[in-house]
Amino acid sequence: MPATRVPRAHGWPVRALLFLLGIVLIAAVFVARRGGPGFGRIWAEDGSVFLADAASADGAWARLQLIVEPSAGQVWLVQRVIADLVVALPVPTWPAAMYLLACVGAAAALSVLWQQRGRVVFGPTWWRVVAVGLLALLPAVGEVHGNPANLHWWLLASALVLMTYVAPRTAWGRVLELGYLAVVALTGISGLILAPIAAWTLWRRRSRYEVTRAIVVLAGAVAALATVALSGRAAPLSAYSNVWHLPEVYLARIGGALTAGSDVVVQCASTGSYPWVVLAVAGVLMGLVAAVAVLDRAGPSPWWLLTGVWALALGLVGSAELIGWQQTLCSTGNGRHIFTALVTVMLVIFRALGQGSGWARVLGGCALALCALSLIRVETWTSDTDQIAPDDLARFTACLERGPGPEQPCVLPVAPQGWELRVE
Repeated sequence: MPATRVPRAHGWPVRALLFLLGIVLIAAVFVARRGGPGFGRIWAEDGSVFLADAASADGAWARLQLIVEPSAGQVWLVQRVIADLVVALPVPTWPAAMYLLACVGAAAALSVLWQQRGRVVFGPTWWRVVAVGLLALLPAVGEVHGNPANLHWWLLASALVLMTYVAPRTAWGRVLELGYLAVVALTGISGLILAPIAAWTLWRRRSRYEVTRAIVVLAGAVAALATVALSGRAAPLSAYSNVWHLPEVYLARIGGALTAGSDVVVQCASTGSYPWVVLAVAGVLMGLVAAVAVLDRAGPSPWWLLTGVWALALGLVGSAELIGWQQTLCSTGNGRHIFTALVTVMLVIFRALGQGSGWARVLGGCALALCALSLIRVETWTSDTDQIAPDDLARFTACLERGPGPEQPCVLPVAPQGWELRVE
């Protein structure tokens, strides 16, 4: 695919204003996809781990130590920083603050496509604006939407893009980008998932900065593996048998979601299988995307797809004891396992249409047409059962004002059912 020069940019005040406006608009899309109920819930680890630890910490030094403390065998830098910010706010605002920060964070992560460097990878500005809008409408990703616990998946998506860009023009820009990628790589197992695209960057060695960038991400991968091993959370050998089902899960769960949305996943939950028509269309989509990647074999497209497959394989192994591969195939409640694979398919399509020529654009256009139905439906996720009862929140607030203790902890039920935010 042809490369183009990065054009002269507008002055920084104009660029900053446009970026902020774009982030606000995309964040508004995220907010609307869950609607009003999103403001009244706290999701899983956001409450039971991050907010609970931040609210229970005794002083600033204790909170600083918590930032690097592993939970479930992983370090959660971004989530713990967000929790530290939120606990400084009035307690009744905690649910809305967590929701809004997650939506704004996801929008800011996607905004990396708007950088001028993105023209070389994805084409003109107008197309990159469209691409961000389409990513904000991804189907079957309700689990990673609107909660800081899964915000790192959106940050990982931004890292997939940044790893293909040329170096920032200024030294400060390079320092900030390396710092950002280090934080992303050290959060969860993001560094491990990014290993294929980082290895490609290291292999081609286009510049000293890009080599440094790859080393930073690969160091995050090593740190993630070490944290999992030292925490005793490594998957048993039996879990690796799930990888045998990777082709089936990839075709049905990724191709099916992109072509038909979450409805077919719900149908699979009741019937145990996907309609043959959906699988046939999904196969055509995967074939088109694979062909585009072959045409872009000197570019990032094959490595994006490999990273998506790698992420899904890690999800199948990591969740083997909890849910098994069948539930990954037929449940809408595990969007985190498929998110990276969905994003990588879309990135390949965006690059083909923005920077491809000839057959690449034709094939990319056909692939996007197959995804159009699931995207334009704009799936939304609402659930009254996820909402925190006003009376429960009022009692929790009053308890914190009195001061909790080991014998009288302050407890707030959070979503999903059975989880709670406990402050002692």
